Order: sequence, then structure tokens, then C-alpha cells
Amino acid sequence: MLLIPLVAVMLSLGYILLATGLLLPEVASVPAWCFEQLLAGLLWVVDASAATPWGHQEIPAPPTWWVLGFYALALGAMRLWSSRMTGMRWWQGTAAWTLLGLAVGLWPRSSAELRCSFLSVGHGCAVLIEAPNGRTLLYDAGSFADGGRAADTIRHALWRSGRHQIDAVVISHADIDHYNGLRTLIDAVPVHTICFAVTFLDFSQRPVAELCDAAAARGVPLRIVQAGDRLLLDPSLLIEVLHPARDFDDTEDNADSVVLRVEYAGRSCLLTGDIEGAGLTKLLSGTPRRADIMLSPHHGSRAANPASLYGWCRPDYAIASTGDPRVLERLRSEGPASVTWLSTANQGLVSFKVSAEGQLDMEVTHGAVPNALAPHP
Repeated sequence: MLLIPLVAVMLSLGYILLATGLLLPEVASVPAWCFEQLLAGLLWVVDASAATPWGHQEIPAPPTWWVLGFYALALGAMRLWSSRMTGMRWWQGTAAWTLLGLAVGLWPRSSAELRCSFLSVGHGCAVLIEAPNGRTLLYDAGSFADGGRAADTIRHALWRSGRHQIDAVVISHADIDHYNGLRTLIDAVPVHTICFAVTFLDFSQRPVAELCDAAAARGVPLRIVQAGDRLLLDPSLLIEVLHPARDFDDTEDNADSVVLRVEYAGRSCLLTGDIEGAGLTKLLSGTPRRADIMLSPHHGSRAANPASLYGWCRPDYAIASTGDPRVLERLRSEGPASVTWLSTANQGLVSFKVSAEGQLDMEVTHGAVPNALAPHP
């Protein structure tokens, strides 16, 4: 908004340049020089802001009421410019309104509830956890089709919630569709910590090495987690790592997936990555862990979703993060009837909110849950 006057003058000079270039080419060099200087100045402001710490901040698009108010004030200020005192008050009001719009976008938000959002990134995975104290945890950040798509989806989810940073990222395993959006993301959003199992550090996979290098260049700490660890995001949350154990190392990346269990106010969410095979057998050999919400392992694949898994954690909801809408129909036909099955390919963004009293509510942004499979109360 602060650059609008500069851009308006520059565009006006651009139109003058076009007109003089056609009608009076002998004088076109004058508006051309002015246009070039203004364009150089605009690019300098953008580059300087990008290179300066805290020189820029990404915020959500301003609400409609603010945009209408801004243009009303700006129009009033221009119309009353001839009346110096009155016009100056209008310009002061426009400046105050601009600061209000920035404050609305940057004001930190927190509430006494946990929000768990399964983002729609196609064949990939990105789950955003928003703690009651306002801190955030991102579980995976990738998409098989395009990591940039996953990064953009995550950024928009943060903006919608008024969040401006990610306190911790947990990468489930070293499959590209679970972390290839992270390099783009750490360039756009402050990320405080990246966590993964030691088996993720397979530097024969070039994207793994590139991500670690990018994190080091940005000063983002890298942490190794294992079964038994707890992540301290919010004192009211219990976030525990269930898998893999320190002595577990399988040749398949999927089997090494980091499994997280997030609990708040008596409700819990189980995040499973692509766990299957020996890793799933190891997980199920432990004490059963009840989960109200579960990420269907390996994008809802048949091999990763045996009946024994659902007997082990007895979820009310199971969400497949996938780009294939046929997965949901198969899960509903083959899986337990007691589970409400959802898919990001069919329902889009699926969010769950848990209140301080333990009330669980579900929101679907781009689709609907059939009446026969309505959410549990």
C-alpha cells in the first residue's frame, strides 16, 4: 500500500511514454528516462527490503472492509487536497487506517484450543498443528507433483490462522513427497527447528543434502528425534514420538517413518507418515494407543492400513492425504465401519478443533462429508 503512489506515477509515465513514442518520438526520451528511474527505485526498495532482516513480513490479504475503507479515505484525501487542513486530516486518517490494517494482519492470535489441519497438497503430506498458546508444528511439507504447491498451501494455511512462523517441523521420512516443499518454505516463513529420525540423514539422496544445506544457511537447527522423546511445544500438549526407536533401522524409508501422537484435553491425534512393513509391525507390538484422529498411513494404501492398526488405536476419524479420489471409496468399503473416512482429494482441507473442555469439532473447507458418515458428536 505504501508503494501505491510510486507505482501510480510510474504507470502514468509508462502510458505517456507509449503515447509520445507513437506521436512524438523525438521527445520520448524524457518520459523514458523518468520511467526508468522510478522503476529502478521501485526495484531497489523491493530488493533492499528482501535483504534486510525484518525488512519485510508476509501477511494475509487485508479484509474487504479494510480495503474499502482505505480507498474511501484515499479518495477523500485527494478530493480535499485543495483544502490544506481538511485534506491533511484525511491523509492522516489514511495513514492511521493503513497502520490498523498492518496491525490486524500481524497481531498474534491464540485461543484455548488445539487445531489440527490436514492440508490438501495432492499426493503428499502436510499437517499443521496449532497449539493453544499460538505456537505451531508442521508434520511433513511435500507433494509428489510440486513441492512449491505444498509450500504455498502451508503458507496460506498459516495466513488464514494469523500465524507468521513455524516453531517446529517434523519430517516423517526421506520420501520426496513428504519434504520437498520445505526448502521453499524456509525461505518464506521463519522456521525455528526441523526434526527427523536419524535414518533421514541419507546423504546419497541429493534432496536430503540440499535441505540440510539450506537449513544451515538459514540458521535453522536440525534435531534428531526417536521413540520416547517428547516435543515441548505447549505445556498443555503432550506430543510424543512413538517410532522409530533408537535401535530400529530398516532399509525401507517408509518403515522408518516418525510417528507422532498429539494429546490435548483428553483427545489425541496420531500422525503416521508412510509407516508400513517392519516399522508398522514394530509400532503395533507396543502398548495400544487410543487416537480420536489418525492420518491414514502411506496415503491410504492397502498394505499400510491393516485391520490390526485400527484395532490398536481405535480412531473415530481417519484421513488419507492423497491426490487420488478413488482411495476414499476403497477405504470405506474395506475399513472398519466405525471410522469416519476422509480424504484430502475428496474433502480438501480437513481441520479438527479441540476445546479446553475436550469438545472435538471438524471443519471441511472444500467438500462435504456424506450424511451417512456425519462427524461423531
